[in-house]
Amino acid sequence: MSEFVVLEEVGTPFDAQLIVGLLKDAGIPHATDPEGPVDEFTMSQHLMGQGIRILVPHEELERARAMLADVRANPPDPESLPWDEGEPAETMTDRPRREDDGDWRNAALVVLLIAAGWLGWLALEDLKEDAALDREDPLFSYAWEASGWSYRWKSNGELASRLVDPDRDGVYEEYRQFNTEGLLLSVRYDENGNGVDERGTQHREDGTVSATWFDEDESGVAERVDYPAKDGRFERWLDLDQDGRTDRIQRILEETGEVIGQWRRLPRGGFEEEELPK
Repeated sequence: MSEFVVLEEVGTPFDAQLIVGLLKDAGIPHATDPEGPVDEFTMSQHLMGQGIRILVPHEELERARAMLADVRANPPDPESLPWDEGEPAETMTDRPRREDDGDWRNAALVVLLIAAGWLGWLALEDLKEDAALDREDPLFSYAWEASGWSYRWKSNGELASRLVDPDRDGVYEEYRQFNTEGLLLSVRYDENGNGVDERGTQHREDGTVSATWFDEDESGVAERVDYPAKDGRFERWLDLDQDGRTDRIQRILEETGEVIGQWRRLPRGGFEEEELPK
């Protein structure tokens, strides 16, 4: 089987039609890359940045080049040029001339412009619809206040959430959530602004902290959770192997940080008190 090589690479289906027609008229085998007739599909490939390569057998390369050079040196009457339209080769003088032969590119351009305009209109309508949905949100209204976005319950105007972003880079250094009465539920902190929270707090109805969690290695799993308790002590729950389960519980004096009690998880479940190191 003959090896096909590139004769020329052209930028438009118009040029490809002309060369393929000339090759057919000269009886020279040929192929195109992308394959297939140089029609609307080939045009779409060109519009996506791909050229059209015309290939001929290696042994026919010199004859094809000479034929094209002769045509370019002695341009014939356009009426006599063969055009390839995915049909058997025929010359323009072999059949009645189509009135739109010279206008198909303009027609294609018009179609493309209409399609682009239609897609642009659809995109604009989508944006309008999104904006309308925001305005019609049944629960929240929102606005930029001070150094962040504030979402408020429409029912009473109380804060629903507060997203603090002082540098306005879209990464929130602090994120506060509130209930429908405007009471604080939780706070998450991303102090280095890398998109991963390092710590957070949970709050009781009176606003006091019920738990504080820490994810210092920013793995997405908290290493420890501190639960405030009465009498100046708190409990610390530790997840040492970062599997999402508590491995050890410590009871700590708030004032000094001294561990006064410790329990470890048992393989079968539950916890067992451990003797503290002397």
